[in-house]
Formats: sequence, C-alpha cells, structure tokens
Amino acid sequence: LESKLRTIVQEIVENVEKSESKTFSFSLVINGTALYAILDETEVALQRLFVTVACNSASVIACRLSPAQKAGIVELIRKEVPGNPLTLAVGDGGNDVSMIQKAHVGVGIAG
Repeated sequence: LESKLRTIVQEIVENVEKSESKTFSFSLVINGTALYAILDETEVALQRLFVTVACNSASVIACRLSPAQKAGIVELIRKEVPGNPLTLAVGDGGNDVSMIQKAHVGVGIAG
C-alpha cells in the first residue's frame, strides 16, 4: 500500500509539472479496508502519504467506512495538514455522529 501511494504521489508531481494549467485532474476513492491499514497508529509515513495524495486530489470519496474510520479521517486531516485547516463533515445518519463531532463544522442532514 505504501509503495502504491508513493507511486501516486510521484504521478501527481509529474502531471503537475507537465500541465500548463497546474490544476488537478484526478480523484481519490478509498474503501474501509485500505483506510484501516492507513489509520493504523504505527503507519505514520503511510498516513502522511495518504494526506498528501488526498490534499492534491480534486475530490476524495471514501466508501464503506465504519463510524470510527469516518472520525479518523477528520482527525488525520486536522493533525497532518499544516496550517490548522478548517474541517467540515456532512452526514445523514447516526453512524456519522462521531465524524461530525470531530470536525470544526459539522452538518447533519435529516430526511
């Protein structure tokens, strides 16, 4: 997983250097199984690689996550992204509460 993320980071750098517009043209999709490996507390280098890829993506889609993983992503972004970024979490169910509580701004959608 770490080597795949390093390859992705290298591709990002190469694409941005080649591009005239300097905009990002890819999205990141991650599932719960992959995120479980990344959020493991012993994998700090892997976490930083994930944050680098995620922050350089046009969008990030996380699917099939547990409530703890949803909250973990918010915590990881707050911890690893320099400059104290403002985080927003939007959820539509009870399994989103922990994620919403970890973010600076939390939005619950009823319906």
